[in-house]
Amino acid sequence: MSERMQLAGLASGFDWKSVVDQLINLERAPQRRMRTQQATHTAQIDALGKISGNLESLRTASTALLNNSLFNARKVGFSQSGLGWSATAGADSLPGSLTLNVTQLATASSRTSQSSVSGTAGTAATLIADLRLAQPISDGSFTVNGQAIEVDGSQTLGEVLDAISTATGGVVTGSYDPVADRVTLASSNGQLELGQAGDTTNFLSALRLQQSAVQPDGGGGLTVTSGNTLGRIDLSAPIESSGLAGGLSGAGHFLVNGVRIDFDASTDSLRAVMDRVNASNAGARLSYDSAGDRFILSNTQTGEFALPVSDGEGTFIAALGLGGGAALTSGQNARLSVNGGIEQEHSSNTFDASLLGAPGLSVTATSVGQQEISVSNDTAGLKKAVENFVEKYNAAQSHIESQIRIDISNSDNVTSGTLARNGEITSLNRNLRAAVFQAVPDADEAFRRLESLGIDFVSGSSRLEIKDPARLDQALAENPESVRQLFQAPQTGLLARITSLVNNSVGPGKSLNAQQDRLNARNREIDQQIDNMERRLTRQRQAMEAAFIQMEIAQSNIQRQLQALQSNLQMPTT
Repeated sequence: MSERMQLAGLASGFDWKSVVDQLINLERAPQRRMRTQQATHTAQIDALGKISGNLESLRTASTALLNNSLFNARKVGFSQSGLGWSATAGADSLPGSLTLNVTQLATASSRTSQSSVSGTAGTAATLIADLRLAQPISDGSFTVNGQAIEVDGSQTLGEVLDAISTATGGVVTGSYDPVADRVTLASSNGQLELGQAGDTTNFLSALRLQQSAVQPDGGGGLTVTSGNTLGRIDLSAPIESSGLAGGLSGAGHFLVNGVRIDFDASTDSLRAVMDRVNASNAGARLSYDSAGDRFILSNTQTGEFALPVSDGEGTFIAALGLGGGAALTSGQNARLSVNGGIEQEHSSNTFDASLLGAPGLSVTATSVGQQEISVSNDTAGLKKAVENFVEKYNAAQSHIESQIRIDISNSDNVTSGTLARNGEITSLNRNLRAAVFQAVPDADEAFRRLESLGIDFVSGSSRLEIKDPARLDQALAENPESVRQLFQAPQTGLLARITSLVNNSVGPGKSLNAQQDRLNARNREIDQQIDNMERRLTRQRQAMEAAFIQMEIAQSNIQRQLQALQSNLQMPTT
């Protein structure tokens, strides 16, 4: 019966369900006020969190200005940029200038093979793929006198040269001289055109055959010969099979600048031994010039230093052509003079303070010449740090001002910021302003306020502005130490004040965090109160619904009794 009576007013015609909803909704009015209070708390927590973040950024910007290298940075200028010199100036460098004249650059001693060190590229019977060349020949086609010739690695060199003759009807013939290690093409009719844009193989360039080298043969024909010997060593193959003209086998060692270098021709490649020399303590570098087919050994240190080499066991040095027959270039010292003084010599092209007479200055010359070198304060990094400090300070103050503002319109409407009645935040705003406004007694008299740097407050606000950029640039360039004292003076400097304020406001247990903790705790309490109230309202709804259901049941019973009585009264008599 009770389930049927859940349809409000079924018996009574009275919509008691909506009455219960309205009564419960009225009872929830305190909950809505609590939710509004929670929303206010949450907005305050968010505002406090953003203030904390802005203060953290301000502290980071302040910390950056504690870096003394910003105030001691130096830059070097040259009167002639075209000479390609470079220089560095340390913190101990003093602003000023000097004239440096370099009349000779320092060079390193070197040994160079005087003749080709490679054997021949092969023979006419050698497969194209097996020719030992500076660049491998790719498969494809090339043209001679407009006629295409196909080439692939499975052909021999002689076969390809014969194919040239066939393609040109015997007009152009080719030959390979294994002694001279060169290829020659000869034309009998005065026409010898090598290659065209559509060629797909590097056959002609790999054999060093160039159109510009075509010459008359004196008999009405034309001829062209490889511009250099063709054979090149294989740096990656074992030494004994690398193609060295003199050949080399077995294990042994050699000396460079008195340092022993071991090798094994059966397992080591030339590249591996070159790397071993270059990584050793010999102070030398070994390289291979594939264009000239020669090895070059040079000291890594410039100056008048000898470069002694010798074979110990084996003939490695001789095989590379770096022994007695090598071309020896003796290293030389650099020659320089400062401010027209006496000429000095130095083994390096980098000149330090001992030569220049300028503490902290180092100059590297890459060419001879004379120019004026100036050292000045490098303010770029410092200016950026000051601008960043102003930016972060303004970000913090702008947000604080927006949160504590109280605006009254002409119609007397009051608009308040989220933290308008927060005395701690209002005090923080005043204290931050005072921190950058008050004079620094421990700084130089002329630089005790930010105003001396061309920085002042925006009218009607707590935000800073660089009002005179030229004054800031001048202060940073001419008085970096005074600027440093303004910011860094212990206890009284701008950074000490700002850092103290931030440290007292941000962090576990500090004022802003404590306020957020209290607001979060209050919101949790409100959640608990709302939950308790909701449970009470649930019970109240159930009681009200039960009472109305009983009313419906009683009303239904009365209606049935009334209907029965009326029915009996209307029955006819017998």
